[in-house]
Amino acid sequence: MSRWYWAISCDNSVDDPLVVDRADLAIDPQLLTIGEYVEATSHLGRLSVSKASNDGMPDDVLQNYLGLPVYSARLRKALELAGVVGIQFLSVEVVSFSGQGIDGYSVANIVERRRALDFARTDYELFPVDHFVESLRGKVRALRNATLKGDQLKSCDVVRLFEFASSVYVSQRFKDAFEPCGCTGYSFREVSVSEAPS
Repeated sequence: MSRWYWAISCDNSVDDPLVVDRADLAIDPQLLTIGEYVEATSHLGRLSVSKASNDGMPDDVLQNYLGLPVYSARLRKALELAGVVGIQFLSVEVVSFSGQGIDGYSVANIVERRRALDFARTDYELFPVDHFVESLRGKVRALRNATLKGDQLKSCDVVRLFEFASSVYVSQRFKDAFEPCGCTGYSFREVSVSEAPS
């Protein structure tokens, strides 16, 4: 059984990280969380820093208020060399507080979305049936100690769950590509993987 990890963003970062707090993108950022390829222009748009307090050294997984995975050229190359699949890279301009461009970043649109949450073995919390946002009622609002279904993770290395799309889970291959080159911006917490078929 392969090993899988929750990729924890804004962790394992540089001492004074750059944090993007403004975006001017060509598409709705929500389209980058649904697990589908997007039709995009050759350039996705701009991510920038508007406050001096948010300026700093950019991590390989760029910290940003949208919660999107934004990867450096170094990380992208490491993932591609390792044969990591499941990501559509979309070029994006990154600009520091001083107005200086920072080359090589791409939004990592994770195109694999699987029904891989093993509810029977996962500690989770649902939105209440009387939640004020009707569309969220009864859906997962928090995961603690997730267990993933191994048979739903075949032929991919990075995935979002249909049941809880905000978290990103990655394979051992992804982790092994990330760590040896000294990339920053993610830490990895191993999750349980169940062997029983769905």
